Amino acid sequence: MTLISATDAPAAGVPATGTPTPVVPAQALDAHLPLEIVIWAGVIVLALLIVSGTMTLGKSISEYYADRRREAVEQAVRTQLYERIDADNPRSPEDDDESGRDGQSDLESWITSLSETERDVLESQIRDLVGVISGSDRDRLVEMAELLGLREEAVAGIESGNRHERLRGLSTILAFDWTLETEWLADTLGDSRAEREAAIRLLAVQPTEDDRWLGTDLAFAGGQLSIYGVDSLFRLVRTDPAPLLHHLDRGEIEDTELLVQALLVVGHAKTTTGDPPMEGVVRLLDHDSAPVRAEACRALGGYGWRENIRNVVDVGALASDPDPKVRIGIYRTLVEWRDRDAVDQLVEAAQRETDPRAKLTALRGLGDEAAWVLETDLDRKSAARLQPWIDVEGTLQPRRDTVL
Repeated sequence: MTLISATDAPAAGVPATGTPTPVVPAQALDAHLPLEIVIWAGVIVLALLIVSGTMTLGKSISEYYADRRREAVEQAVRTQLYERIDADNPRSPEDDDESGRDGQSDLESWITSLSETERDVLESQIRDLVGVISGSDRDRLVEMAELLGLREEAVAGIESGNRHERLRGLSTILAFDWTLETEWLADTLGDSRAEREAAIRLLAVQPTEDDRWLGTDLAFAGGQLSIYGVDSLFRLVRTDPAPLLHHLDRGEIEDTELLVQALLVVGHAKTTTGDPPMEGVVRLLDHDSAPVRAEACRALGGYGWRENIRNVVDVGALASDPDPKVRIGIYRTLVEWRDRDAVDQLVEAAQRETDPRAKLTALRGLGDEAAWVLETDLDRKSAARLQPWIDVEGTLQPRRDTVL
């Protein structure tokens, strides 16, 4: 029998094989959370979920009944609104009070008696209706809007430094066709394109000479306009484009896109009977940009009766421009001028034109004389391709002496 000495006996925690046994620290034995803490955490989470769900459900129920109440208010206000639109609503002597002052009209009394919710509903319904009805009914809506204080609110919004409030105020003034003093508007507006375009639209409602000048100043105070801005500028100067022509004559517009837009408006505006400067438009016939040259041609279409313009326009050079858009522009101008010289120049242009669209423009402008050009100067393939388009154009749209 072999005796093992004390020195040969394995130490505590060490197996007989000699591999040390890992000792687990006492802190690790306490790392697992007690069951009670886990249970309480679950209870708290469940309670929070119940509270959140209850609040959400309560809010939904509250909003549901609020919507139901608002629907009832909307129906009641709508009924009363239509009744008052149809009513004559005179200021009757019976309403005079004992002090001799005029009593309130039916509209004033009704609006004064409305609650805040009812006034909000009425304002919303008036805004919806004012753009779709006209005549005396619309006048009644405008009167109600003034009694609600919408005009004062809009003016206050325009005076504020907040861009959103200024735009909202301008939109309100436009919706009800109210007017503002030109000088006040110029001093109050901000510099954003949206504000400038809204102001131009406002000035175009019943434009005076000062309004047209201010509107064109606003149009050219920044970069190119939106489609809304171009339409607003056209509405402003369509009966008298003189302020716009003066701006072009001074050569202050450097933005190419804005130049194109300004010339587009001139070309569609009514021909002015005065003697505004056209030199600015004529100079743009030599602009580096082809779209500018093309629109400058179109802008001169209504001024063919002025010899001083006809004498300085080099039709031959424009009809030979390398860009077909410019050639199309001068062809359309010749169609508007439509005297013997213009027709002869169109015939000559149609004979040598190589761009299909430009050729079609020239032939369409010639009308009956286009057949002669087709028979004598165009090959049969071109004639077969172009003649049906000319025939259809003549069927759908009678030839007229305006821009095609």
